[in-house]
Amino acid sequence: MIFGFDGDEQTVADNAQSLTAWFRDTENLARADINRVSRPPSDGRQGAVDEAVRVLAESGPVLSAALTAYCNWLLQRVKTRNVAVRITCPNGVEITGTARSEADVPRVKAKILRDCGV
Repeated sequence: MIFGFDGDEQTVADNAQSLTAWFRDTENLARADINRVSRPPSDGRQGAVDEAVRVLAESGPVLSAALTAYCNWLLQRVKTRNVAVRITCPNGVEITGTARSEADVPRVKAKILRDCGV
């Protein structure tokens, strides 16, 4: 599953780095392979830009733990800013939207559960 973001380069990179740290601090994800996904820099810039976090897991419970950790991270993040999300499910379905408040997080989670079949 890929947890990505939309927005300017700095916002996207900040979100990807923050979520990566959150996932790595989540004990239930110890068996998951967690990596940042980067893209080439825009013209005039150096270094790759983090744009998403990929979680590879071989079991449903680990993917469920990743979704729970993601929603907990999102609950904290929306307290101070809007978060434009772009999730790519293991089945290839892409989900996009913007979480503007804590009330949006359960809707995002329900959509992921429904569309990704997690």
